[in-house]
Amino acid sequence: MKQTSIYLEKREYPHSLANLASDIARHWQSRFSHSKALVVCNDPEATLKHVERQWLRLANQLQQKRLQTVGADEILELTYAITHMQHVRLAQGLPQLNPAAHIWFTAPSESLHDQLAANCRSIYVATRLTQPKQLVDQLPTHCLVVDYARNSWPSGLHSKDDLEEKVLHAWSELHTFFKRHGIKIEQIFNGNSYNAEAIDNAIDTLLDVSSSFLRHAHQFQEMLQLAEPLQIEHSVKQQYDAASLLARRVATLSPNIFGRFLSQALDDETFYLQDRSLEVFKRESAQATITYHLQAGRNNLARALERVFMESAATI
Repeated sequence: MKQTSIYLEKREYPHSLANLASDIARHWQSRFSHSKALVVCNDPEATLKHVERQWLRLANQLQQKRLQTVGADEILELTYAITHMQHVRLAQGLPQLNPAAHIWFTAPSESLHDQLAANCRSIYVATRLTQPKQLVDQLPTHCLVVDYARNSWPSGLHSKDDLEEKVLHAWSELHTFFKRHGIKIEQIFNGNSYNAEAIDNAIDTLLDVSSSFLRHAHQFQEMLQLAEPLQIEHSVKQQYDAASLLARRVATLSPNIFGRFLSQALDDETFYLQDRSLEVFKRESAQATITYHLQAGRNNLARALERVFMESAATI
């Protein structure tokens, strides 16, 4: 078998198809913004219908959460997540037959003819496979296989635990980077809301070392996306979210090639490093925003915003 970075997560099969669909939907909800999915099951049509119902329920839950949220950044995050969830397309059959879909439901008797696309990084197996190796050979290099059926997988797959260790290692390096530059990432959140001044101060500092920061952030984000969902404390998740927000904004505001690469490299369905902050900035006068940051001593941020606003005006 080819050398891969394929990880295996073993989960118990729920007591009913409805419960299975609920588990798949909740699991993929933490991954769908950066990963398409394949579900291998005995009854693709019925499983699709159950997952579709669960997906609508999860989207409605986010809508209720948005109604109770007051922070502008949090509302924007929820709005984008809800919009993206509403545009998810489910399809029965092989991915080759409906490449525009986001999650496919197929029976084990249907053989994949080609290797799955690189962004299909979530594989849910809810039935026994006679030859698991045939499926593994068609998987992209980096993906997570979630096995509900206790299949006998070939050697070469790594445990999900190994992947979670890599997340911790990448976070340790990124956290050390923050500390080295005087950024207290735990202060980005004030309770359950973003601390706008702490964000602005951190961005101003990181713009001086944007290329180095974005390399660390990109490495961490790749590991985190592949490992989700993670069972972590709420405070830790807030720090992860804060680091992602800083990376998106620094990438958007950075003139260097690496920042532009990160903000454009992933497709439109991927939210990582696609910044929403400028939508907040545009509510205010550009000059007033720049002046505000200059008066606060955030010269790097002020210059970056001035450049972005000028480029935006030039394209109108």
